[in-house]
Amino acid sequence: MPEKQDPLASPIEAAVEATPTGVKAIVRSRIVSALDFLGAGKLQRRALSDVEAIAEFEREQEREEVLSQAYTNALAKQVESSPQLVGRMLARRYQKEVRQQENLEAVLFEAIEDLRSRPPTEEQVSAGNDSPDPNFLGRIETHAERASTDELRKKWAAVLAAEIREPGTFSPAALRIVDEIDPDIAREFNMFASNRIRNGVPYCLVENNQQLLADFGAAGLIQSTGFAQTALFLNTKDSTGTSVVVFGCAEGFFGVQLEALRMIKPEDRRSLGLHVDEEGQRDQVSFSVHLFTRPGEAISKLVGDVDLSNTAVFAQMLRDVIGHDQVQTYRLIPGTVELAPADLTPEVRKLDVWPPKDS
Repeated sequence: MPEKQDPLASPIEAAVEATPTGVKAIVRSRIVSALDFLGAGKLQRRALSDVEAIAEFEREQEREEVLSQAYTNALAKQVESSPQLVGRMLARRYQKEVRQQENLEAVLFEAIEDLRSRPPTEEQVSAGNDSPDPNFLGRIETHAERASTDELRKKWAAVLAAEIREPGTFSPAALRIVDEIDPDIAREFNMFASNRIRNGVPYCLVENNQQLLADFGAAGLIQSTGFAQTALFLNTKDSTGTSVVVFGCAEGFFGVQLEALRMIKPEDRRSLGLHVDEEGQRDQVSFSVHLFTRPGEAISKLVGDVDLSNTAVFAQMLRDVIGHDQVQTYRLIPGTVELAPADLTPEVRKLDVWPPKDS
């Protein structure tokens, strides 16, 4: 008799095969670890090594046994007077568990598809553990079992996929925000975060909507708007030996000679959020940025890989002010920290899966 095929096996293979050569084993390990944990249902699956945790676990088990016995005794008396009660209770419990399992498996399928279409990079794989944290998986299991709509399933699948790419991304605080945030604010943050470069959003890439920014701050997504927030350009030299100040992300940078920035008119600096020492006493250049909180940075990653695209947009805004030839774009020379001139024309896939359209 042929062995029964695991319905998740084929999508796993597709997701793993989509990853760059050299990272397949770790990607497989992370996916399988998550599936092993989440597929175990209600079985006890955690190894409790901490003495206090073990003691608390044992006390909880004792309390549950006492309550269970009391419940059983009360139920036995009820069954004597109404035998049909048992059938109704079993049917209800079975239906509930079936729905939870269907929701959970739907989230797993969506997460694997997400990973197949946007596999982890080599940098993401090398920076994380071989498997997601069991505490995270325990929380995501609860949310996934309650995900009864396509929108909710896609939301939690996106979170799970992001955690598999980079274990440790989603803290309990980030999961709580994803679960509880007002849907309208979530949608606005989704659009706001699509302008992300690294851990923040440059002022010049978004409108100055103070009410929305206050809402994001109250939701724990961005740092307080009551303080000046800036990001620094890095002083360096490119591969030709030219001194430049650069900014960007891991995939690409743009650079400008300091003197060219000093020539920008004050009104243009304000529109770009640039801060340049006009007197030439300091070589430090910065720009205004809305910085994410740690949970906000994690949630911002659900919009997709947008950093490189936004770096290119920022570079173009500078070119519009000081001229195309004054702004050079770069990529890192593989295996080094040196910058080589390069065109930044990324293919960007934005993921419109969070927040859900209906909550």
